[in-house]
Amino acid sequence: MASLKEVNEKAYAWLMKKNPSEWNKSHFRLHVKLCVKRESVSKWVHPVGKMVREVIEKNKHVARHCQSTRADSHKFQAHFRDSEWFSVNLVDRVCTCRCYQLTGIPCGHALAAIWSSNLNVMDFVDLAYKKEAFIAQYAGIIEPMPSPNKWPDP
Repeated sequence: MASLKEVNEKAYAWLMKKNPSEWNKSHFRLHVKLCVKRESVSKWVHPVGKMVREVIEKNKHVARHCQSTRADSHKFQAHFRDSEWFSVNLVDRVCTCRCYQLTGIPCGHALAAIWSSNLNVMDFVDLAYKKEAFIAQYAGIIEPMPSPNKWPDP
């Protein structure tokens, strides 16, 4: 901070008015965020988080206007409002609209195919969005450390 004051006193004064956690990495409290996220995920009552559920709800509006025709056990043609046709492959998780493969969340055309087969939509959401993946992601902890004067002498 002394070096900064020598170079730019206005910048120094501006920073001194701020809480260090707003601008200095050493004051960020990441471990708290990890704990909060870990606890939040453990309380999920759905297999996926809120954002994914919202995308699926939005995609349901498209699915309601689609009619799905089965080509074989996992391939479908989805007719959207009788004006557009899309090819859906549920095993490969692909739709010609490209939304499914780009997001890992079933697009409206894929939802129509899933519904027509009486399958569970959540079985077709990418594993990265599942509760188990989030639990694994936040399972680790940042180990607490004593102050440097308590460290062993090498």
